[in-house]
This record gives sequence, C-alpha cells and structure tokens, in this order.
Amino acid sequence: MFKTMRLHMDRLKAKRTAEFAMGLLTKPDKFLSFYTRAMTKATDSERCSVFIYDPERDKVWLKAGTGVKESEIEVPKAGSVVGDVIASGK
Repeated sequence: MFKTMRLHMDRLKAKRTAEFAMGLLTKPDKFLSFYTRAMTKATDSERCSVFIYDPERDKVWLKAGTGVKESEIEVPKAGSVVGDVIASGK
C-alpha cells in the first residue's frame, strides 16, 4: 500500500509542477482545489477538505473541499473531529 501511495504522490507532484509551470495554479484557491481533487484520488476516498482554524473565534471553517463551498461548514474547535486533529497534530 505504501508503494501505491508513493506512486500517487509522485504523480501528483509531477502534475502540480506542470500546472504551476503553465500558470494554472497561481491563485491559492485553485491550488487548494487541485489538492482536494487529487487527494481523493490518491487516498481512494470520496471527499477531501481543508479547514482553517480561527484562534480569535476558536472556530474551524472550511476553506476548500469536495462538493462544498468555502465557509459552508463552520464548527467549534472543541468537540469536533477536525478540532481534535488540529489540537493533536495527527
């Protein structure tokens, strides 16, 4: 499984490098969108999301994800799965 994941990651890196060279990944939103699409394929999962932690409000909100819009999901850091991941670093 590790070899398969490594192969997917190498392909992803090559694709990202090519798209960056062509000027397709100059904006952060496009870059995150690229990764959310690519990571679903690399991990054989249905969804991928990128969350941002706002320490002033102690909230976590969605920046990019599969099939959702930015800020469509907002949860408290305490008591949420994504909050637990941020707190633990795992």
